[in-house]
Amino acid sequence: MLGHIALSLVPGVEGVGIGLVLIALGSGGVKANATSLVGSLYAADDERRDAGFSIFYMGINIGALVGPLLTGLLQKDYGFHYGFGLAAVGMFFGLVQYSLGRKSLPDETNHVPNPLPAPARWRYAVGAVVVLAPVAILVVTDVITADRLADIVVVVTIVAARAYFAVILSSREITDGSAAGSGRSCRCS
Repeated sequence: MLGHIALSLVPGVEGVGIGLVLIALGSGGVKANATSLVGSLYAADDERRDAGFSIFYMGINIGALVGPLLTGLLQKDYGFHYGFGLAAVGMFFGLVQYSLGRKSLPDETNHVPNPLPAPARWRYAVGAVVVLAPVAILVVTDVITADRLADIVVVVTIVAARAYFAVILSSREITDGSAAGSGRSCRCS
């Protein structure tokens, strides 16, 4: 929600940068946690579990269809800032609904283990600085500009996809899947 508020209220490239970073952080936190929350509503052997996930994903898909239509219509008639503002309002209502219904969730949803061990936190913090500092320098020195942003994103996406597949294909922890029928486990990470 804060990312869309920034996109709605902060003018220029600064608003785009702040908004997109906040949206990325928010989406990264919500998607995994929302799926985990739905999974905690049902026991592993509960026959309603698949239906619960189907309803959850149907809601996401309806939002993915209706949201861009409404925000696009508003953007067309009034401008981008109003379209992003409408998205923020929709997210606000979603947060209100979650807050009101939270008390009826199972107790295990209130206890979230930290998946990142304490010693690894510094490593990831340093990694974030190593990645973000050059980006900030490139933005300040006008190497990364709004005009070049689309091309930069395409190049970074291609490089990241190739690197990701190189890691997958070279990993010894990923098998070809034939281990599934033999009782051996596949460690895919």
